[in-house]
Amino acid sequence: QDMTMNKLRFSLVGLLGRDKELGTLHACLDRAMQPEEQTKEIVMISGYSGTGKSTLAFDLKKRVKSMKGGGAFVTGKFDQYHSGEPLSAITQAFGELCRTVIKEGPSTCNEIKEALHLELQNEVYLLTQIIPDLNQIIKSQTHPARTSDNAASGARQTRIHYAFRVFTRV
Repeated sequence: QDMTMNKLRFSLVGLLGRDKELGTLHACLDRAMQPEEQTKEIVMISGYSGTGKSTLAFDLKKRVKSMKGGGAFVTGKFDQYHSGEPLSAITQAFGELCRTVIKEGPSTCNEIKEALHLELQNEVYLLTQIIPDLNQIIKSQTHPARTSDNAASGARQTRIHYAFRVFTRV
């Protein structure tokens, strides 16, 4: 006897009531993929549990993967188990980006390594402390810069922000 089971398939429904958010995400992607002037954008999606944040992100991921010329799509997630780890989602996302770059080959890794060292010099150390996977691209021992403001948290925070801006630009 042939028994057919009816199943409710949410994947066929799609995102309901999230047109505004999808439009914002698609506009970010469109800006980043302009042929005459490609840019890099970081998008952070926030909200309460169960509100569809992951579904929004993966909808964008499908669109990134289907575009000509591609693009990198990485994710990181703040969750209750990593709440004591500062920047855990950023560490996850940029770690995934580093692993993607490594798969592209040594020439891409060398370009990134040279660009980071040129602009940041020993400040690359700050990034490798937050993004351990970056060590696989840098492949050299980095040491903290010897400056008089190493102990000042405000100055350190400024250097970290600058290092992240350089990293995302490279």
